[in-house]
Amino acid sequence: MKLSKKKLYNFLENKIVNNFDIDKKNFDIYTDLIGSKAIIKSSELLEIFLATEEYLSNFSIKFNWPKMMSISINPHPASNIKLLVEYILYKNEKY
Repeated sequence: MKLSKKKLYNFLENKIVNNFDIDKKNFDIYTDLIGSKAIIKSSELLEIFLATEEYLSNFSIKFNWPKMMSISINPHPASNIKLLVEYILYKNEKY
């Protein structure tokens, strides 16, 4: 089974909105996930990474989030859902 961008967007959005009681009206794929304007705490972002790692294993995709977090570029791949999805699908390691 292939993972689409839309499917991954939906997974991440649902996890963030439902797990952390975020108002969907205040959230989209460009909302900050890291930094001073982040909509979630860093500990909650870690929960998202762990859940995403497990979810992606169903599609034979390894999510090396520790390596991603060590990247020093601007904008960072975890800055928002759009950049995170692009990183996972196009720059991340595969099994």
